[in-house]
Amino acid sequence: SRVMFFFFLIKTNTLKFYFILMIVLLSGCTKEGLSQKEIEKYLGGTWQIETQNGIEQTTDALVVLTYDMSSRKEKSTFLTDKITGRPESAHNMLSFTLNGDEITMEGTGADGKECKKIYKITYIDEDRYVIDVQQIIIDGVDINIKATEVYKRVKKDYSTDILGTWSGVTAANPAYGDENHIWEYLPDGNYYYYEKHGDEWEPKASHYCKYVVHGTWLVSYWHNIGEGEVPCAECWNIDYIENGKMKWSRISAAGESSSFQFNRAEK
Repeated sequence: SRVMFFFFLIKTNTLKFYFILMIVLLSGCTKEGLSQKEIEKYLGGTWQIETQNGIEQTTDALVVLTYDMSSRKEKSTFLTDKITGRPESAHNMLSFTLNGDEITMEGTGADGKECKKIYKITYIDEDRYVIDVQQIIIDGVDINIKATEVYKRVKKDYSTDILGTWSGVTAANPAYGDENHIWEYLPDGNYYYYEKHGDEWEPKASHYCKYVVHGTWLVSYWHNIGEGEVPCAECWNIDYIENGKMKWSRISAAGESSSFQFNRAEK
């Protein structure tokens, strides 16, 4: 009987352990199945996509969202089609409403088409935001996209810090660019790329040089003169801008990583 009593104690304590463990695990998930009040607490600010359906997004495929809780506006930035259209960053500015854990965005998109997006928010906290895309309607047509997207919070905004002139060096080829190439970023969204010829700095033979910074994401697009006016675009994550130094990094569509480092410069 003592053996059976000892076994009963072990069994009882084991059940208590699993019961307590279950409570702990559940208490750590209190931000799932959120109420609207909890969503309101965390939603405001800037978010950058990390994965879609479990697949890490390359730098050119990123989407950056900013929610303004006072105006109920959502600003989204993304790169437009590189083949059928000019590869520029598009800015949608849509109105949003919350209904429990569902968020609906509506308005006219950057392409002039009427847009409606419906997401279910499945998780949110200070650093992560997870949505299930329920429906996207463009000009009355349901484009039938279903996806789970994970976003990380962006706590920096480099749109002002990037302004000015920089000399750059690629990590793969440190000899490139340090003395003979500089970039100048202007407040109006234009930039210039200069090459040094003798003692003179001359803009590279290109035009329509535009850029946008949303949070830490930089999109540059341009046309090179004499190359069939082919539109070009490139996106980078700005890792930091501090003490007169700047670093970019990116992951290409082929999965290759690269980086660029800059110093403040004068021309």
